[in-house]
Amino acid sequence: MNSLSVRAEESEAHEASTEEICITHRSLALAALCQRLRHDRKYHILDLGPALGANVEFFSQFRCKLYIEAFYQSVAEELAATEAETPSPEQLYQKLLPYAADIRFDVILCWDLFNYFPRHELQALLKHLTRFCQRGTLLFSLVATHHQIPARPILFRILDKENLVYETDSSDLRPSIEYKPRDLKLLMQGFQIANNFQLRSGMQEFLFIHG
Repeated sequence: MNSLSVRAEESEAHEASTEEICITHRSLALAALCQRLRHDRKYHILDLGPALGANVEFFSQFRCKLYIEAFYQSVAEELAATEAETPSPEQLYQKLLPYAADIRFDVILCWDLFNYFPRHELQALLKHLTRFCQRGTLLFSLVATHHQIPARPILFRILDKENLVYETDSSDLRPSIEYKPRDLKLLMQGFQIANNFQLRSGMQEFLFIHG
């Protein structure tokens, strides 16, 4: 039985998803993140969302190397292709995020992925990512505060340093896990909350800092 919450069938074409919804919201945590980035040093930035031209262009203003993973889609595709026993979360994340032991990220963009992984899977993901963090690593996340969330992760397109375009391809919903700040503090060993903003969009933005 599939022990991972990401459904394998989500790797298939979304035949029923024909309604594209785009809404712009202010992002106070993104603004806080950008305030911490300087133009005179190089950054290693891990983006766990899909490759979006606007986001690549936005970060091109900084001296950085971008690692773009489309993580949720990769998990779904891997589970769909698995014929034998489903791998553990730890095994799966090591396979999909196989970085060299000496890689250290300065910024990790998790977007709204926390909302789609139950506690044990999120804990395994964060434990894996922490191996590639250093003192001062920043992690950006949006956590749902509503009881219902889009059936699949939102696409977040950076408009500027203070605004994000939320894009969904369906009006389908699923129950929200509704992580609270106290839950995240327990799950994110080694991280502290640097900034925390409650938004009208139904999201609570977090900027975490490691160390």
